[in-house]
Amino acid sequence: MNKSLLLLFLFSAATASAGAAKPPTPDPLARLWEVERIADGLSMMSIDIPHGDPADPAFLSIYVSVDTAAKKVADIALIVPAAADKSKGLAIGFVKVGKKIAVPAALARLIPLGDKDEDGYLLRIPAGVIPEQGDAKSLDIIQCFMQNQLVTFIYYAGGTEMRASTTLSGFQSQYRDLHKKPQK
Repeated sequence: MNKSLLLLFLFSAATASAGAAKPPTPDPLARLWEVERIADGLSMMSIDIPHGDPADPAFLSIYVSVDTAAKKVADIALIVPAAADKSKGLAIGFVKVGKKIAVPAALARLIPLGDKDEDGYLLRIPAGVIPEQGDAKSLDIIQCFMQNQLVTFIYYAGGTEMRASTTLSGFQSQYRDLHKKPQK
C-alpha cells in the first residue's frame, strides 16, 4: 500500500475542506445521480464526476447496481480515465462535515488499477465492499456514501495529481427513495 499517497489524500481533503461549514438542508450542492431501472428488482445509479481542466475535463464515473428486491447493492464499478498512472492506483476517501470536519484515515483506501480499455480502467467492487488490505479492515462503500458528505478520488496522470470529488447528499436521498418505491 502506498502510504504516502494515502497521507497526501488525508492532508489534501482536510486542508481543502478546513473552512467549510455544515451544509444547509436541503443541500443546494446536491448532485443528482442518474437512476435507471435495468430489470425487475434491479436498478443502476450512476454519476460522472468532471475534474481537471474545465475547458476539457476528464471524467471519473461511478456505477452502483442495486438489487431493490433484496434491498442491497449488487456491485459498484468505477471507471478511471485511461490516462491514469496504473502503478500509483486510485485513492478513495470520505469527508464528514458536522460541527467539525472529519477525514477518517480508516475510510481511506488505495485501490490498484487493473486492465485498461479505451474507456479507462474498470474497477469492480463486488457487493460494494473493498476487501481487507493489510491492517485495514474491509470497507463498505455504500455505508460510507450514506454516512459522509463528500467522496474524493485521487490518481495520477502524466505525473500530475488529479482529484475528483462529489457531494453525497443527492445519492443518499435517491438511494433511500429507490428502496421505498415498489419495483415491478
